[in-house]
Amino acid sequence: MSDAPRENPPLVPEGVVLPAAPAADAPQSAPPSSPWGAPASPWGAPQDQPQADLEYLMTPEPERTVGPLDIVKLAVLVLVRKPHVLIVLALASFGVELVGARLGEQLGSLVEHLGGLFDRTPMAAWLGVAVSGMMSWGVSLLFQGPLVGATIEASSDRAPKRLLLEFLRRGLVNLKTVIAVTGLTTLYFLGVLIVAVLALRLVFLVGGFLPGLAGLAFVVAGMVTILFYSIRFALGLSLGIPIVLVEETSAIGALRRSWSLTANNRYAIAFAAIIPIFAFVIGWLLLSVIALEALGLYLVCSAVGMLLYAMALGPATYVVFRDQIEGCRPDQLLERGRGVSRS
Repeated sequence: MSDAPRENPPLVPEGVVLPAAPAADAPQSAPPSSPWGAPASPWGAPQDQPQADLEYLMTPEPERTVGPLDIVKLAVLVLVRKPHVLIVLALASFGVELVGARLGEQLGSLVEHLGGLFDRTPMAAWLGVAVSGMMSWGVSLLFQGPLVGATIEASSDRAPKRLLLEFLRRGLVNLKTVIAVTGLTTLYFLGVLIVAVLALRLVFLVGGFLPGLAGLAFVVAGMVTILFYSIRFALGLSLGIPIVLVEETSAIGALRRSWSLTANNRYAIAFAAIIPIFAFVIGWLLLSVIALEALGLYLVCSAVGMLLYAMALGPATYVVFRDQIEGCRPDQLLERGRGVSRS
């Protein structure tokens, strides 16, 4: 072996010229740009621009509110597009009310014969009337099945057809749940009414001990407060039947779902029920001044219209709430019926 030192091979092949290093004070060249002209980063986002604000993904959406006119609009739309359905169901409900009144008379006479606490007092008659009225109202809720189907059909042209038969079938399949929800809701409404009456009696009792304007102001404030909270609590379970028919839940699940779905929007339901009454009063006042001879026909037509509107109010409220609060369109209710999250 030779002891001569070995020459290191050149690092750069012959003919290849390396670019000169830039001076310290020379301006740096711009990095390669993205197709939109902004400097591209290794992650595909511009380096010299602020990153997108993604905090909204971790922030809960604000509570959405529904306007009462939206409910009124859909209820009137159902009244215009499906009048035959509402008329048939109204006649059936009227027949149920007649049967309930007859049962109430029998119940009143039965209570009168019991003697004891209710003997020879008006309590027996009042009890019979109250029970018959609650039974008639409760049984009439059983007809909301076809009403829910008619409301979905009327609210969207993309909704499936023949929903009347489908929801009639659902009402029969879930009849026990519908009856349970009806009974619980009726008892709940009755409880709210009793508490409101007792609270009003207490308010008038306390107001009687206050002098002059102070007593009057206390009574008015108490009445407004009681009305405020009575409406808030009473309407919390008002959507139980549509929830059972669309989402096919249990009775307790339907009531809990109704309470959460109507939160912060119960006064929209109340105003939606009151607005047609104001319209009726305004029309009555105008006709009583302008055309008194048409007042009788107006009263009859208005009574029928108010009855049909009241029947469509509950299903319309449910469809509007699902659309505007949860982003579930009417034509999606059948395929996305079980508690859809916001979209």
